[in-house]
Amino acid sequence: MVFRRFPQSLVNLLLNPLAHRGVKEMKCFVWDRVWQGNVFAQPAIRRARAEMKINCLKENLGFEANPGDWILDAGCGSGEVSLRLWHLYGEATHIVSIDKSAIALSRLARLADGLNLPLFIVRGDVTALPLADSSFDKICAFGILEHIPDEQTFLTEMHRVLRSHGKIYLTQSNTRTTVYWARRIRQVIGRWPYGYQKNYTPHEFAALLQRYFRLDGLTILHTARDFSMHRVLDRVLSTFLAKWGRYLIARCAKEDSDEV
Repeated sequence: MVFRRFPQSLVNLLLNPLAHRGVKEMKCFVWDRVWQGNVFAQPAIRRARAEMKINCLKENLGFEANPGDWILDAGCGSGEVSLRLWHLYGEATHIVSIDKSAIALSRLARLADGLNLPLFIVRGDVTALPLADSSFDKICAFGILEHIPDEQTFLTEMHRVLRSHGKIYLTQSNTRTTVYWARRIRQVIGRWPYGYQKNYTPHEFAALLQRYFRLDGLTILHTARDFSMHRVLDRVLSTFLAKWGRYLIARCAKEDSDEV
């Protein structure tokens, strides 16, 4: 279901008429509450995270966009990754932002309208994408996999809409970080506002991705100002504990022979 109007020719190219899954009925109570007032939904924090992750991909995993590329921002939230990509690559690329939360997408639509940016904003479920097969040259899935209980369906959908030899870039919370243990304590005492979340070890994350894609690279990224105490602790611990750090950052590719 298109959340924001864009040319019908592009709708015909992207939308899969067999994949409309009743967007009007989608419920997003947990994340709508987050977008309405959680501290980590603040635009400044989300902009900093988006810039940090994209910079890490560019510096360590060779992320670049080519003219004419179609890029999917899967689980875009309020769209800071989409906005950062547009500012880096501009109108040479086509950026499609999809999320389940109407509140988050409203924030993105206001920003895009205010800046006159031609983003394509779609309300939809990332486990049942209303998008045609082999539509995208690149997919960014930042911090979304860990919140989806049905990881198999999510990765199958990412594989379906990615073009042959296309790239998917994923970020995921690591278990080998002090942030993970702080989260577990908050869950035990009932103070965790983000619903389902599953962290992975680097080995688990790599093994999962290799069931669907060719894994081209995996790196560790430390947190920034939103977890300043954990950043210090993690950097100290990473000096003698292997693969320790806040985020797992991966680059994968879809090959012609890939079958899911």
